[in-house]
Amino acid sequence: MNIITAGITDPKTIGTRLEIQKFAQDKELWDLYLQGLKSLQSVPQTERLSWFQIAGIHGRPYIEYDGAGKRKSSSKSFGGYCTHSSILFPPWHRPFLALFEQTLASHMMEIANKYEGAAKAKYVSAAQRFRIPYWDWAANGVLPDIISSPKDVTVNSPKGPKTFKNPLFSYTFPDPLVFGDGLKDSNFETSSTFRQATSTFTDLNEVKATNVGRVHGTIRQRTHTLLSSPFFRSYEFFSNDQITKNVSKSTIDSLEAIHGSIHGYIGGHMDDLDYAAFDPVFWLHHANVDRIFALWQARNPGPYTIDFPAGRGNFITEKRHNETATTPLAPFWKAPGEFWTAQTATDTRTFNYTYPELEKWSTFTPEEKESRIIKDINIMYQDNAQLDAAVAASKARPKRTARVVSVRPSEETAELGAVSASLIADNQLLLAEDRSYLDWVSVQEGRVPDLTPEHVAPFLRKELHWRVQRADGSVIELSEIPSLKISAVHFLVTLPDAIDKFPERGEGEEVLSVTTGRLGGAGEED
Repeated sequence: MNIITAGITDPKTIGTRLEIQKFAQDKELWDLYLQGLKSLQSVPQTERLSWFQIAGIHGRPYIEYDGAGKRKSSSKSFGGYCTHSSILFPPWHRPFLALFEQTLASHMMEIANKYEGAAKAKYVSAAQRFRIPYWDWAANGVLPDIISSPKDVTVNSPKGPKTFKNPLFSYTFPDPLVFGDGLKDSNFETSSTFRQATSTFTDLNEVKATNVGRVHGTIRQRTHTLLSSPFFRSYEFFSNDQITKNVSKSTIDSLEAIHGSIHGYIGGHMDDLDYAAFDPVFWLHHANVDRIFALWQARNPGPYTIDFPAGRGNFITEKRHNETATTPLAPFWKAPGEFWTAQTATDTRTFNYTYPELEKWSTFTPEEKESRIIKDINIMYQDNAQLDAAVAASKARPKRTARVVSVRPSEETAELGAVSASLIADNQLLLAEDRSYLDWVSVQEGRVPDLTPEHVAPFLRKELHWRVQRADGSVIELSEIPSLKISAVHFLVTLPDAIDKFPERGEGEEVLSVTTGRLGGAGEED
């Protein structure tokens, strides 16, 4: 009998997925969560609902799952089931998360029922309200300690205080491995998942300081742009990292691209499609990706068109074959003989969960909802205090503005183990009296007379530099990445006069004089 993916159905109520730091404040829920993770990770690899087999759906070991059918694609396509560089990227991961959520919930409920007396009622109640937590990396750029610490954890178990290895820090692979190709890969000859590219890092705290935390401002700004720019109201551009001829150089980004940056900044197994889902942080990360998708859906309720060739292909879809709203989201069964599709997995409530923002917005009238969505997105992902301070300061020293620097993706950066195809830069702001601003790159005061391209371009030609590096800090020579093309793009952004309005972004203008003739830089011929 096939496993039906339905989310948590006992009780059949709409539960709320919480941010990990708020989730951890619920003592009974946290106790059960850690014990449930430990229990799930210990299920034998031969079981379909083991951590190993569920995580293995995403990539390796490239085997059929739960009677979904033999592989239908050639070796030119990706061998796992996940849909990447695909218009199905957001909806495919929704039932994937739901399957993990319902499986983990069953372990937690089993543990809750082992408590005795008054404690049992508390823990059963906690198990009933459980939904997987998410890590909001756009609001909180540093991995919470509970995820990044290898130290043991202590919980109140049914038999009293119990201490064990932190199940959020890593997953230990079964030994010996008996499924598929045994995950043989010279890059990952380790007994457990890790989050470093090499042994240079001794623990994750060092990684989070050098990678994830450093780029938080950029990730936050990119997330705000993704949810606020009119360009990204198109599902085609919002959803995935394929670049089409219709994409402007000044708007190259997507939900999948931001998500990929997080994978890259964490590094290790998380930075490899084949192995990412084995790392416990994958599920916290992807719950937030699903949440960002749900926020976008709230503002863009559809219908929207899903009809585009698959960029990578997967276990059942050949590379470049068309994917639509009715393409099966294998291997997830909605009912016997019926897979989920993007069309049937549109609403989170179908899987019996929601997010705090959706729960709040559901109480507003349609007239109030749009304004409140914009206001909340601004509050969450645009630093209004910084903007207000900069506006006040700018009245004394007027500045003109531009947004500078976009990065064109390069396949070689991934092949060479680079952290990400996204530029790592500080997120700084300059404002003018007309409330327009510069994001991503700031110009030091007094170095140029104003921020018009004719003055900024020579400055950037001299002062703007770039490099590609791996997660361990080692630099990849630009000559090894001939397809990398960095360009400077100038455009104006006008700030709104109210918090329930989004910034207005002008059309980008590429300034090739900044990069022409430089290694990794775009020129006229590009």
